[in-house]
Amino acid sequence: MEERAYVETVNGAGLAPPSAAPERSTKSPMEPDPAQCRPGGSTPVRDFDLDAYRRLLADLPAAGLDCVSFRTDVARGVFLRLDVDYDLAFAAQLASINAELGIRATVFVQVGSPFYNPAAPAGRQALEKIAEADQWIGLHYHHPGGELDQDRLCREFELLRLMAPQAERILAWHNPDGDLSAINDVAKQAGFLSVYSPQFYGPDKYVSDSNFVNRPGRICQLAPESDGPVQMLLHPVNWCLGGSEMTDVLASIFRSKLRHLIGMMAQNRIWHGGFGREFLREFDMPQDVGRDHG
Repeated sequence: MEERAYVETVNGAGLAPPSAAPERSTKSPMEPDPAQCRPGGSTPVRDFDLDAYRRLLADLPAAGLDCVSFRTDVARGVFLRLDVDYDLAFAAQLASINAELGIRATVFVQVGSPFYNPAAPAGRQALEKIAEADQWIGLHYHHPGGELDQDRLCREFELLRLMAPQAERILAWHNPDGDLSAINDVAKQAGFLSVYSPQFYGPDKYVSDSNFVNRPGRICQLAPESDGPVQMLLHPVNWCLGGSEMTDVLASIFRSKLRHLIGMMAQNRIWHGGFGREFLREFDMPQDVGRDHG
């Protein structure tokens, strides 16, 4: 779920909005901040990358916080949640890091995503790696609003189970719209546990990296401040592609998906025979995007 205004979704569920997020720096991302530079150099440390992800997770045990399943009843801990919005390969990468650190997260996978296909060879391979890393898997379901289609919800879960037999009936809405409490209740009737239920979602219960609204240091700070368990939502794409602004990630996603599309088009001999190169000249895009693809 992206952090579209927490207030919109929370008010729909009858919850109070949390305190305001810390102010963002007005410094240009092109200007290195001395406090963020590596020792002996001038290259700024990116706020989000795999090293920052490792540091964030390594800090949790030091704060007395264990990562637990949403099915676990604990007085304190972290429900580590990874929402896969753009590419399963990124989730598999973080799952491997989690396994190295002895940490388990719940990876929420979309069945009908326009950006990735869990049934394709690459998707199945990523799901296998996530399973090998001993991570939990749940359903990331897009509900566009209105009355929840319970039958469709169940069908999507069964499709996920065909590709990931270990998937549990744990549900994370993707960009939810409408009354959260109502759709949570309908999902519960079908046997699903929604991570947007009141015990997981609300002030002092939830922290997210959505759209870089919270930086890694702030995320690590917010979790120990809570008196009870905290849901920590992280998006694999943010950490695998990395950057200091969300625009860095969005630009990287666009280039990655464009390269993939051009590579698929190159399987056609007409495209690869020269048409592709001529066609791409009509667009103003980085020269390396179309390289070696017709």
